[in-house]
Amino acid sequence: MRGKGALIMPVPDDEPVAPLERRIAGVAHELRTPLNGMLALADRLLDTPLSDEQRQYIHSMRAAARHLHAVATDVLDVARLQERSPRLEMGPVDLGEILSDLGAPFSARAAAQGIAFRIEMAPGVPNHLLGDPVRLRQMIENITDNALKVTHEGEVVLQVTSAPDSENRVCVTFVVNDTGPGFAGDDPEDLFALFTQGVYAQGGAGLGLALVRGFAEAMGGGAFAGNLPQGGASVGFSVALERDPAYQPAFPAANDAAPLRNDGQLRILVAEDNPINRVVIGTILDQFGHAHDMVGDGASALKAIAQVDYDLILMDKKMPILDGLSTARALCSLPDERARVPIIGLTAGAFAHEIDDFLAAGARAVVTKPISVRALWSAIDDVLGERRLAV
Repeated sequence: MRGKGALIMPVPDDEPVAPLERRIAGVAHELRTPLNGMLALADRLLDTPLSDEQRQYIHSMRAAARHLHAVATDVLDVARLQERSPRLEMGPVDLGEILSDLGAPFSARAAAQGIAFRIEMAPGVPNHLLGDPVRLRQMIENITDNALKVTHEGEVVLQVTSAPDSENRVCVTFVVNDTGPGFAGDDPEDLFALFTQGVYAQGGAGLGLALVRGFAEAMGGGAFAGNLPQGGASVGFSVALERDPAYQPAFPAANDAAPLRNDGQLRILVAEDNPINRVVIGTILDQFGHAHDMVGDGASALKAIAQVDYDLILMDKKMPILDGLSTARALCSLPDERARVPIIGLTAGAFAHEIDDFLAAGARAVVTKPISVRALWSAIDDVLGERRLAV
């Protein structure tokens, strides 16, 4: 959602700045001020009783205001890039949270276009770093938004990888690959210039990729683009981020959990149909050092547990083919040791009766969404602690 983009205040009067850039920044700021009010009022209106027609009108107005706000933000950022290196607002960067926040609306948008969207995070990508989270989110939005605009069949894939840059710094790379028309006769390098758009561009002011490159370079990285051999385009950027020395998990390290396996690693089955939630859960389990397999429905979960000895099952409530409650009941009724494998339910519903339904179906604990590291760790530790006492 671009409404969460960078909010940069106008350049202070005591800073030396070219008159044109100052005027541009001032105009952009003046545009954003009433737009902020419009967005806030639209949100308030949506919380009041409205007819379906009125609600549709307000949603349309809010979408238009968000678009204008995003353009004004881009213009303001361009003015600062032209003036000097951008001022980065350093702080904690939670990659899992950023990808989860962005993944849901992008997945919905892709589905509406009849294409697929997914996020692939490589194993070992650190979740907690130091950088400018607002800029980073904006950069990911820009390259993904461009890909979705030109892709009308196939898929758009956001890939996240990392490599050590130094003892305390990590180079993180974000690449969006699409199955669109590619860059045709365009020179991909030219697309990073201000006010430049590709042949197949649809809408926009030609600012997004220029901002991506400017911010990436300010963060010790760079931006790149090119055509894929199989068709489509690839656009990405890399940034150098510091490891967060202040981050201390509010739970024991994975090796202190007294797991059931002698090698200190659990084998966990995750039954979850939402690709974004898979990324979040997989990232958390990787952080704990546990092996995990992913399935997208209850029927697949039953097949998986018949083939592999799992220590634990994380089970989503709402899944296609066979939902989480039915799957939990089926697992608990098995006539062998598989019935003893503990289940932790995952649900977006936080009402007491929804949690009680999962527990009645056989789950040992329930974690509500959005899933937090602390909540998932606590549930795993409690459930496995109970099992160790019962053995």
